Amino acid sequence: NKTRVKGILPKIKDTVHLIRTSTRFRHGTMATVMTVIFFVFIVLLNMAVMKMKERYTFMSIDMTDDKRYTLTAETEKLIKSINERVEIDILATEAQCTTSGALTSDTYGQIPIAHEIIKRYPQLNDNISINYVDLSKMPAYITQFPEYSDVLDYYYIVIKSARRTRVTSFYEMLPSLSSDYAAFDSTTQSSSVAQSYTETYMTSLIKTVTLDKTPVVAFVDGLNVDGNCSEFLSVLELNGYEVDTVDIRKETIPDEADIVMLAAPTTDLSKAQTAKLDDYLGSGKKSRTLVVFSSSLMPPMPRLNSLL
Repeated sequence: NKTRVKGILPKIKDTVHLIRTSTRFRHGTMATVMTVIFFVFIVLLNMAVMKMKERYTFMSIDMTDDKRYTLTAETEKLIKSINERVEIDILATEAQCTTSGALTSDTYGQIPIAHEIIKRYPQLNDNISINYVDLSKMPAYITQFPEYSDVLDYYYIVIKSARRTRVTSFYEMLPSLSSDYAAFDSTTQSSSVAQSYTETYMTSLIKTVTLDKTPVVAFVDGLNVDGNCSEFLSVLELNGYEVDTVDIRKETIPDEADIVMLAAPTTDLSKAQTAKLDDYLGSGKKSRTLVVFSSSLMPPMPRLNSLL
């Protein structure tokens, strides 16, 4: 009997040890699982907060002294009134837009500031969305827009609706990217926010792509215009006008034009050119407007004056 007991005791000890070990194992496993669940929860919570910050303005409080990320009341009112889909395609990765100095010419780190402003638009209206297009992976993207195919490149922005498409760029909105000029603030060691026209461009172009009809301006060329009018024409386009340049020496005024514009010509109209303008103004199909900007360098122009 003693031999039998001696043989049983080691087995009992092994069983007890196994039970203890299993219990510790279960507790250790449970602690590990709870730790993993906790960290997963924290990660998911952080992701949810980040998504809410992107989606809702009240989660993205502008803490900067100069309120550089805050849109004007006029912009907010306009954007909230849009009831159709508008897509903002940024031709860069999100990382390139958020990393200061990702673009060599962005000396003052303005692209992340402009990008943060652009992100405010979808927060105001669910009809507006932002897409990031990596041209290195999607080179065929540009072929969708043949009218802009010779312009589109990295850091350009395509704003589109079912009605029409317009294009701008970080270079256009941030003058410091395309020139040596920048308003430098020695206190903050950064470029002045006054040199960012992001809100002006984005709001105007979003408005333009959602208009029922864009007024058409025919800019008359071929009369030795005094000065360069490209900036003025860009302002017109930015404010929702469609601008067509017409060489009146070879072309007629398009019938769809609402306004014909002559900017300080230094040469009077020929008889044929006068007839083209007269036909356009007298067609009677709709309201027609002739706008002439004068200059002290303009010589006497009897034919042009006859139309005024």
